[in-house]
Amino acid sequence: MRRYFATGCCGMNPRTGSKMAGIYMIMVCFMQMIFNQGNLRDARQRLTEASFDIEHDWLLSLIPSLYYFVYFLLTINLCMCFFLLFCIYKHSYQGLLMYIAWIFIYETINTVLLTATEQHMELRNLHVRPIEWFGYGIRLALHCFWLTYVVSYALELANDMRKPLFDIRRLRRLSRNRPKIFMRQQPRVLPVIMQVMESPSKLTPDHLKHPSPSISISSF
Repeated sequence: MRRYFATGCCGMNPRTGSKMAGIYMIMVCFMQMIFNQGNLRDARQRLTEASFDIEHDWLLSLIPSLYYFVYFLLTINLCMCFFLLFCIYKHSYQGLLMYIAWIFIYETINTVLLTATEQHMELRNLHVRPIEWFGYGIRLALHCFWLTYVVSYALELANDMRKPLFDIRRLRRLSRNRPKIFMRQQPRVLPVIMQVMESPSKLTPDHLKHPSPSISISSF
């Protein structure tokens, strides 16, 4: 995934896409709070108008409690969205992984709550409004889109965190091998130069007039 999203998608790189994912989820939280208030009011009104017997009287308190629990989840999810933006600012891939795990937990609980609400309302021939299922499906589809940026950016940060460790190990390995490399690759010109410097009397006038390349000034 990091290979395909390294250059970005839809004009956004992984970091920018992760920021937009956090902003998107904050907007979704506020919109869901507004819609959840309308859904709660509509469900309570329909339950009140329906004829209840003593056996199903507990539905009047159970179904609104499920909607109130959604408010609790939305509050936690809103905090996690700000936590995601903070982790992007701090370049923390652990925080990004925590946000990804929370999104899966959050949507799993939402699925259970919506399914339980539908099943309990069917006891009185009532159903969850189609707009709730529609919003749930759209939210899941957009999660699949935005989480690709978050996952890609988390992998990118994790890979960058490992690079300094690999560079340190490589430098240590090179520093250990450098003396061995120097000993194996000693230049052969040095003994000749040292021999010439120790016995300059061996140089004849012919050598001075026509110096050989091995002992010329340019060789030094």
